[in-house]
Amino acid sequence: MNTKTTLTIITMTAVMALAGCANSSGPHGEHNEKWYEQHTAARFAEDKWCGKRHFSVQTHGACGNAASANSEVQQVEMSAAIAAHQFYPDGSPRLLEYKANGSPRAHY
Repeated sequence: MNTKTTLTIITMTAVMALAGCANSSGPHGEHNEKWYEQHTAARFAEDKWCGKRHFSVQTHGACGNAASANSEVQQVEMSAAIAAHQFYPDGSPRLLEYKANGSPRAHY
């Protein structure tokens, strides 16, 4: 194999490897956790997009920020439900459920 062929193979391999890493920011760009906490519909869209990606993408960047925001929002809702004494008969707290457009609806 000559040098030109070897160089071409190395270049093509590098381009293909980097192409897989190119789009890890999701459909809403890469925002921080606080932004995702305030933008419910975007957070759900990001989660849906991230769920279809490789695990290495799911844990970094926008996917990681959206997942952290989900955890934070759920923790806040859990605390609010407990403080308001909103429980199901089995003792679990009532949490908000979200419509497809991201607006909350009571989950009873």
